[in-house]
Amino acid sequence: MDIFANLVDGLKLLVVEIVYYIIPTIIVLIVGWLSGTYSAVLKIVEYMSQDVTNTSVNATAMVNTVLQEYWAAFFPGLFITVIVALILYIIFDLLLEIGMCRLVKYDSISEAIDIREVIGDIQEIGVERYIGWYILLLIITIVLGIILGLFTAIPYVGVLIGFLVVAPFIALFGARALGNLYSDAE
Repeated sequence: MDIFANLVDGLKLLVVEIVYYIIPTIIVLIVGWLSGTYSAVLKIVEYMSQDVTNTSVNATAMVNTVLQEYWAAFFPGLFITVIVALILYIIFDLLLEIGMCRLVKYDSISEAIDIREVIGDIQEIGVERYIGWYILLLIITIVLGIILGLFTAIPYVGVLIGFLVVAPFIALFGARALGNLYSDAE
C-alpha cells in the first residue's frame, strides 16, 4: 500500500468535490442574499445584541424581544434558500457520484469534472435506475446512521464500535454499490 499515492488520490477527490459543490454554493449564497435572509439575520443579531449588555435577560427573552417584522422577513427567505439549496445539492451530488467513478476509472481530474461525459454516463446507466439507486442508498444510509447513533449512545465502547465498524461499513457499502452500478452500465 502506497500511502503517498493514497494521499494524492484523496487530494484529487477533494478537488473534484470542491469543483462540483462550488457552483451550488455560489447560487445558494446569491439566493440567500436576494431573498433577504442575510439582511434579516443581521437585523435580528443587531437587535438581540442590544439586550446582551443586560445580564438578567435570558435567551428566550432576547428572542421574544426581536421585532415581529424581522422574523417575518427572515423565515420566508430562509425557506426559499433551503429549498433551492436542497435541490441544487442533490443534483450536484448525483453528478459528483459519477464524477468520482470517472476519477477512479481514468485517474484524471479533468475526466471527473467533464459534465457532459458525466451526464452521458448517467444516461447510459439509466436516469430512473440511477435515481432509484440513490434513493435506496439514502434510505439504507439513514437506517445505518440510526444504528450508528444507537451504538454511540453506549459510552466509550459504543463510540469505538460505531466509528470503527458501522461508519466505515456505510462508506464502503455506498462506494461498492455505486461501483457495481457504474460498471454494469459499461
